[in-house]
Amino acid sequence: MKDKIETIILEALNEVLEDNGIDHKLNSEDILFGDKGILDSMDLVNALVEIESRIADEFDKDISIVNEKAFSMKNSPFSNVNRLTEFVSELV
Repeated sequence: MKDKIETIILEALNEVLEDNGIDHKLNSEDILFGDKGILDSMDLVNALVEIESRIADEFDKDISIVNEKAFSMKNSPFSNVNRLTEFVSELV
């Protein structure tokens, strides 16, 4: 299941990048947000909404990625694809 979640995340993130004219295919280690991040805050929000939608379609489960737990974590789940995949997997 974790591999499927990572695929969903990468597809959604790459779609957001493409929509913004950014010619870069993300991998699991790319920094998403923050210092040297490839996404600005609006891109991140758009990507997270798209990920939530795709997770709901694929797993028939509604999740909220942006929640209190996400913001209270020492290592942000939004920093790279690996961390985001781990975090979303816990929610699903």
